Amino acid sequence: LKAGVSLDAAQREFESLIPRVSELYPLVAPKVPWTMVVEQAKPHALLIPLKDDMTSDIAGTLWMVFAAAGLVWLVACANVSNLMLVRADARQREIAIREALGAGRNRLRSYFFAEAVVLSTIAAALGVFIAWIAVRALVAGAPVAIPRLTEVTVDVTAVVVAALMTAVAAALISVIPAL
Repeated sequence: LKAGVSLDAAQREFESLIPRVSELYPLVAPKVPWTMVVEQAKPHALLIPLKDDMTSDIAGTLWMVFAAAGLVWLVACANVSNLMLVRADARQREIAIREALGAGRNRLRSYFFAEAVVLSTIAAALGVFIAWIAVRALVAGAPVAIPRLTEVTVDVTAVVVAALMTAVAAALISVIPAL
């Protein structure tokens, strides 16, 4: 639709064109006038946005995949946070020595954050690589019924989202051991 035009307005305009079809195209076929076709068929206009037409059959599935990916991310963050908590618990002597040598709370927090950033960055790079391979395999082996599947790629947007999620994960993961 043109910018600023609602679906209802376009629907009304399209419906107003149906009676004019017989003026523009007098014959459907030899000796078959449009007026006869319009009277017998009683056509009506039905406009459906392209996005709805393309994804209506699989929209629910796509939302479920998105939710599943989010849950997997949360479980991964919880697991890594648990591992870092256990590791911090096992390193209590080291942390006590660092505090005795003058490391403040902020210095220890930055240490845990740096450790979480390194761990998260490695995981994100590995995740983007696996996603790239998985998307290529999915596109190669998927049924043709999924619209525009060939356009699915791991592009700059996906890498930026992975980087943002990595930063969030690193912040979340480093908070628990720091406390």
